[in-house]
Amino acid sequence: MTTPWLTGAPVRSRELLWPKDDELVSSGSWDREGMSTVHGFVLHWFSFIQDTERTVIYIADTNSDVSSGPIILTPIANELQYASDRVALVGTTRFATAEWIVSESTLKFRVHQLDGVVERESSISVQAAFGDLRVLDSKIHLCISSGPTNASNAVMTPHPIRLGSDIEDSDTTPVFADQILIWDFASGAFQRISIPEPMRHGAEYTFPSDHQVVLAGLVEDHNGQEQLALSCFNINHEPQTQSVARSFSPGGSSHERVLKGMGVASEDNTNSSDIIVHSFDRIAVFNKAFFDKEVEDNPVSGRLHFLRSILLQKDVRVLPFSLSGPLPAVANNRVLGYRRIQGKYQFFVLDFDEQRVSALLNMKPEEREALRLQLAEAGSRVTVVTRQSYAQEEGVGGGAVDAEYPPRRVPPAWMAHLRALAEEEKQGGALIYDEAPEDRREGRWGFVQSELHLGNPITLVRVGRMGLAPDRIVLIPEPGDSGMIWYFE
Repeated sequence: MTTPWLTGAPVRSRELLWPKDDELVSSGSWDREGMSTVHGFVLHWFSFIQDTERTVIYIADTNSDVSSGPIILTPIANELQYASDRVALVGTTRFATAEWIVSESTLKFRVHQLDGVVERESSISVQAAFGDLRVLDSKIHLCISSGPTNASNAVMTPHPIRLGSDIEDSDTTPVFADQILIWDFASGAFQRISIPEPMRHGAEYTFPSDHQVVLAGLVEDHNGQEQLALSCFNINHEPQTQSVARSFSPGGSSHERVLKGMGVASEDNTNSSDIIVHSFDRIAVFNKAFFDKEVEDNPVSGRLHFLRSILLQKDVRVLPFSLSGPLPAVANNRVLGYRRIQGKYQFFVLDFDEQRVSALLNMKPEEREALRLQLAEAGSRVTVVTRQSYAQEEGVGGGAVDAEYPPRRVPPAWMAHLRALAEEEKQGGALIYDEAPEDRREGRWGFVQSELHLGNPITLVRVGRMGLAPDRIVLIPEPGDSGMIWYFE
């Protein structure tokens, strides 16, 4: 029954390196850089805006059959003769770029073959563009502004994520990113999705279905206080009309919420998992089906719902983990998360696949014991979770509190069970079943938590360069440094 993903131990690993004595990498003279990974392909790009504008692309295929030896990031055959603002892989055969042409207020998209040859390109006039490229199949997505709005400065989209912000004056007229632009490079068509009502957001979004968008940001509650939330609305291609959003907030008043409250985990470019992850000082994991269900308006806050009050009725969890950064953190219904424990960064895989979770829950006592012995021998720490809990923000104690019963109405037997569970976790049990009360287990949405064993500790700088693929974990190296690929299948 044990698998590398369950035990947290990779079957093998390989270094990911830059070319030896590469002049560009060692020079550190670029103006922009970024990275992308899809299905085992890794792309790192450098853009130059001084003197001769150009973009240099390095690519590595970590699917190589060679079982040992390092993998080298190799420059592609043709440099791009323009300075890219954003670059992202499109599957394993192409990459897409976005160039902001300041003098023309024009956004130019291109799709290149992996050798750098241009395959498709198209331009469109917009007021401004924000955030990263989001790729789904043949569609390239980017947040844009349709023009100055009546929204207050408080909801204007942050300037640092604006394309061209590194060469434009920071006093440029502030605007609100009120649309998501879609370029279908297969057909050449552009479409726009209207974002409902001005809200402060960082251009972090994804698509639970082909008719919905979820967008992370800050939403005002009934008292006029900003609450970090994930807002869901129907796709609307008519710029003059808007959908009405429903928003779901974990609550809290973290000082860093403006920066951390705007993250939505990305997933390669297939969007095939059944989960959506909102990242802030914790994470909220939603079953995609959650967004298709009716949620009655809150009597006080209307269409703003606080997650803690609906945890037992809905397929959503608020957990004490963080996501690493811009690379994919979701693949095959798994989430790559980390915690800072005693000053070190410890990574975990959270598996929300219902079949894999059910297989562990349906084990007979003797089967569970046999699995526990196997995991103990492997030095693993695995927890199968169906009990509902709520991760608190660090400012009010951190950690997760039980959410099965109201605080003042916890049955004594359940309190004793929680104490025994805490002691088992403290002792480092190899296999822990953290289940809901027996009368509440049917149909409960759970997950499996496995602690990863990746060898050397991951430093803070490297944390932000970790990414998840269906069968591996990728650490893309900083220029001049070394990275790693850990294979789990």
